[in-house]
Amino acid sequence: MLLPLRASVLRPGQPMSAARWTGDDEAEHYVAEAPEDGEIVGVASVFFAPLGAEGPTGQLRGMAVAPEARGGGVGLRLLRAVEAAHPEGLWCNARVSALGFYERAGWRVVSEEFEIVGVGPHVKMRFGPS
Repeated sequence: MLLPLRASVLRPGQPMSAARWTGDDEAEHYVAEAPEDGEIVGVASVFFAPLGAEGPTGQLRGMAVAPEARGGGVGLRLLRAVEAAHPEGLWCNARVSALGFYERAGWRVVSEEFEIVGVGPHVKMRFGPS
């Protein structure tokens, strides 16, 4: 259900299995559907993965919006739904290319830039109580 979109946006050119991660079966998954046909146009998942001793334990991972649905608020609606379900806070490894989106939504950078091999530059970000 969410793997085709996740794979096409986050792992283009790679096999579908590259978008399936350890813990997917236990993660919380959120989807956004197009109102006209019910096609999934946005996905986000939350995994139990502690940021550190003083950080939140919910990791936002695998957030993707179909190219044709971008700019219409799908990503922000998904993000707000995930945040509302996790008032204790969340963290993520955000692509540098998505940094502005997360910062406008109130997330803050908590690490130096780092590279995820085969995916690109990222930073750790956090949302919620300090």
